[in-house]
Amino acid sequence: MRKRLSVPFPAVSAGHPPISELNTTPLIDVMLVLLVMFIITVPMMTHKVAVDLPQEGPPTTPVEPRIYNLDLDAAGAISLNGHPLTLAELPDAGCDPQPTGKHSPAPRRRRNAL
Repeated sequence: MRKRLSVPFPAVSAGHPPISELNTTPLIDVMLVLLVMFIITVPMMTHKVAVDLPQEGPPTTPVEPRIYNLDLDAAGAISLNGHPLTLAELPDAGCDPQPTGKHSPAPRRRRNAL
C-alpha cells in the first residue's frame, strides 16, 4: 500500500476547497508604511525658509586690469615698465601690490664664444 505524504495545507487534504480570497494583511501593512512616510515627509516639503536673494541691477562694464612689467636683471637693477627704479622707489611707483601669479623670465643674452 502507498503511504500518503503529509500536505502543508490540511484543509485541502481533508476535502475542503481552497480559500479563494485575497490575503489583505500584506496590503494593509504596505499602506500603513506609505501613510507613515507621507505623514513624515509632508511637513518637510511645506517648510519654507526666507532667503534674501540679491536683486538684478544694471549691467556693469568689465574693467581691464593694468599690467605692470617689473624687470630684475642679473646685476640686481630694477625697472618698471622699462623705467629704471631703485628698491626704495618701488613702493611709491603706483603699482597694485596684489600679485597676479603671472611672471615671465628675463630674455637671455647670448654670450660670445672665446
